Amino acid sequence: MSNIGESKVYNKIYNRDDVLLWDVIEFQDNTTLKVNIISTNSKYKQGIRIAVDFGDGLIDINGLTGKEFYLMEDTCPKDAIVKVSSKRGKLSVYNVYERTDGNLRSLGDYSGMIVKENGKYREYRCTTSSIDDFNTLVFSIEIT
Repeated sequence: MSNIGESKVYNKIYNRDDVLLWDVIEFQDNTTLKVNIISTNSKYKQGIRIAVDFGDGLIDINGLTGKEFYLMEDTCPKDAIVKVSSKRGKLSVYNVYERTDGNLRSLGDYSGMIVKENGKYREYRCTTSSIDDFNTLVFSIEIT
């Protein structure tokens, strides 16, 4: 079994092999990413968890540094600039949502992301509760 954040995790509840539960983006040390929340379609506030879970490393967003950030639909700026440093070069990414009680939830039975890659650009189409609807959250990450 791999360490958390070392490799992608697929959601086996789906009868297909392209639904990620947890993505891992590999990058060169001191990389800059551009993150955008494109759309949401849910009664719950949607967001993205990004983190350096495997090995040492830091994320910097507007001068704030840490190993983990939650970029939520109501506070994430357009074209958010995310600087990532890690010798191991692995960034964890998955979708989250905030319930009406204020608690964040993620990685549930039906949570999943379909990722379309085009060079250094990735578009994520996410669901948290439906096997058919991957429009709960749509976001992109581009390595610049």
